[in-house]
Amino acid sequence: MKNRIKDAFDDIRAEEQLKDRTREFLSAKMQSQMQKAQNIKARNQMETAQTIQARKRRQYGKWIAAAASFCFMVMIFSGYQFYFSATAVISIDVNPSIELNINRFDTVISVKAYNEDGQDLAENLDVRFMKYGEAVQAIMDSDAFAGYRSEDDVVSVAVAGYDAKQQEKILTDMESCAAAEKNMYCYYADGDEIAKAHEAGLSCGKYRAYLELQKLDPDVTVEEVREMTMREIRERIEELSPDPDDSSGNTAQEEGAGQRNGTGQRNGAGQSGKGHMHRRHKGAE
Repeated sequence: MKNRIKDAFDDIRAEEQLKDRTREFLSAKMQSQMQKAQNIKARNQMETAQTIQARKRRQYGKWIAAAASFCFMVMIFSGYQFYFSATAVISIDVNPSIELNINRFDTVISVKAYNEDGQDLAENLDVRFMKYGEAVQAIMDSDAFAGYRSEDDVVSVAVAGYDAKQQEKILTDMESCAAAEKNMYCYYADGDEIAKAHEAGLSCGKYRAYLELQKLDPDVTVEEVREMTMREIRERIEELSPDPDDSSGNTAQEEGAGQRNGTGQRNGAGQSGKGHMHRRHKGAE
């Protein structure tokens, strides 16, 4: 009897131990699953945070790239405007009437023709992006320019601009160029005269000649002058000018126009009534 009772209690203890082991196994299993779930959740949260940060970095990078591109385009546009803005004009007139637009770097940025001969000359010569001295010399030495010029033709070179220092430098260089030429006039004008000349559809040089002729012939029109060569205009001025021997004071008036010969000496006041210096090369006399 005692043995049966003992065996029964042993079975009960065995079952309790089995339950305990089962309970421990299940608890460990649950903890393992919970740990895995927590790890997965933490990993997902980390990946989500990284994804958000990466997305923010990409968006920020796009904004930076867009801003950099905008700044680059602004710099290019500003540089283009800066380089291709004319600060001075060299007007060359015989019969062809052309103007060289000069930038602040003393480079020819464009050539504008004011009549058909000027258009033909501009098309036969490529002087863009040359320094103005080289460009003018290339024009003077070209066969295309020589075809429009005879021994008696007058070449008018007007220098106009908005920078007084650059304007004076260009005018001095043009006088040096004129030293090797015959019948070549050099003078300068201001921005107001440039605007009025262009409004009339004339180059600066021809507009100045028109003003001289208009003083002697008030009926002359811009249209008439536009079709005349510089030689024809000069001849007309000479025809209408008073006799040099006339003592009425016209000679003094002409000298007061501010012409200056190639030796650098001034005749008269050195300034015209409009305040523009007019330089005349010795070879023109």
